[in-house]
Amino acid sequence: MILVARAPFCLTFGGKGTDAPDYVRRCGGLMLNATIGFYMYSIISPDANQGVQIVSSDYRLLSHRPIREDLIGEDELSLPRAITYYFNIRDGITIFLASQIPPENGMGFSGSMTAALIKGLAFWSGLDLGPTEVAELADTIIGDKLKLWGNRHIHHAIAFGGFNYIRLSKGSIEVVPLRLSPPALQILDQGVLLFSLGRSFPPSGFKLPATRSQIGREAFPHLHAIKGLAQEMGDALVRADLAALGHLLNRSWSEERALMPEALLPWIDHCYEVARRNGASGGRATWGKEGGFLLLCCSPEHRETLITALQDVGLVHYAFKFVQQGVEVLPWMESLLLQGWPRQAFATQDIVG
Repeated sequence: MILVARAPFCLTFGGKGTDAPDYVRRCGGLMLNATIGFYMYSIISPDANQGVQIVSSDYRLLSHRPIREDLIGEDELSLPRAITYYFNIRDGITIFLASQIPPENGMGFSGSMTAALIKGLAFWSGLDLGPTEVAELADTIIGDKLKLWGNRHIHHAIAFGGFNYIRLSKGSIEVVPLRLSPPALQILDQGVLLFSLGRSFPPSGFKLPATRSQIGREAFPHLHAIKGLAQEMGDALVRADLAALGHLLNRSWSEERALMPEALLPWIDHCYEVARRNGASGGRATWGKEGGFLLLCCSPEHRETLITALQDVGLVHYAFKFVQQGVEVLPWMESLLLQGWPRQAFATQDIVG
């Protein structure tokens, strides 16, 4: 018997950088996110061996620890170990984690993994947590256990699903959904494209900054502009106005470039210039320590030309559709569980509240 939970990945259209803790404390942040039909899966099953076994197909790692052993470690499985430890496990368990997008690419990999694992373990324990509860529990575990803060908007965007403004202020976070019509979603599915930046990115030897907890005041004018443009982008998305959306993305990207590490810019700039020459009206890049993506906007008549041009320089097109559903237990598996499969292999600590 197994339980399967999944969490979508998340695109950030606008507000990049305004979630930095210093900026949030002083000015308040605003992110504009949307979930897409690529998923992180958390597959949970009983294990006859008395312990916690975590298997990651993405990192090709396996961790096996005795039940309740508080040894989080500092490898790629430290986050799922911290989440699993939060639940008071009584019997053996195996957790298999698998993603449809490679890790460390700036697409919210850890946020999707966190949401999928929390939703799955809670349901296994007899709790059907709502989006707010999943997101707040993610903040609690990551902050209290791993002493990491920031990127709170990702947990909320993934937990809720769909198109959302995430408003961040000191001590609070608000999710404001955008309501898009089915025709608008069809237009955006065709006019918003995603490309992997390829194996040559990031540059050899490049290391991401360890933390964004401190941000210089010199960055604030750029962040103010980015926040204002994010607000305008939401209106363009609701109207499915591809021309306006591309223009706003291009303006925001110009502001974001000023805040990027210089080592990342040459290859991104080259790819972005190719995209602009071949029909992209605007876009932005996202990145992590193992790679990155270009998010681009174009009119339908330029779609195939743009895809071909970027494939010719080595980028990989990730065809996707926007999805409205956030983190969930797969319905068919949930149905089996509710018919009587025992879920009380676990007791929980104070999970909610």
